[in-house]
Amino acid sequence: MRHIPERLRDFPSAILLTLALFTASQRLYATSWTPGLEIAPLLTVFGVVLGFALGFSNYKRRGVIWLGLGYSLFLVPVVSGWILYQKTAWLERMVSLGGRLGYSLFLFFNAKPVPDPVLFILFTGLGFWVISLVAGYALTRRGDFTLAVTPAGVILFIIQLYDSGVGDRI
Repeated sequence: MRHIPERLRDFPSAILLTLALFTASQRLYATSWTPGLEIAPLLTVFGVVLGFALGFSNYKRRGVIWLGLGYSLFLVPVVSGWILYQKTAWLERMVSLGGRLGYSLFLFFNAKPVPDPVLFILFTGLGFWVISLVAGYALTRRGDFTLAVTPAGVILFIIQLYDSGVGDRI
């Protein structure tokens, strides 16, 4: 007989984890470092919900990785295009986002200043997406709340370190 691993079905822990991750992403958004940072809170909520779903699933690790990668390749560009471009056709959004990102990466790797904030916005959004996806998965599959919350705590500490001068946003 095959043993099915136990999944954590602790609703209060899931709510607490979602609030902790959302708080960390909202703290980034509250810095107002650049327009478009609302991508991080939205991707955080989507990521933690997907992480919970993948953690509850019966897929093995390889299947979970492929599903997470597939959802990432779809959701991150769609949310980014939805937030960064309003009242624009979807194909034009994706082409413009790809062009801006490609040019920003070209400047970054050639050690030149990058005036367009799209690289920072997508990096932070992707970072919160990965952290929340892994945290939701770790909580439901392993039941390890410390492993799930620690990356968001570190990110929150780093944001506070670089944005501690304005008392209204603390």
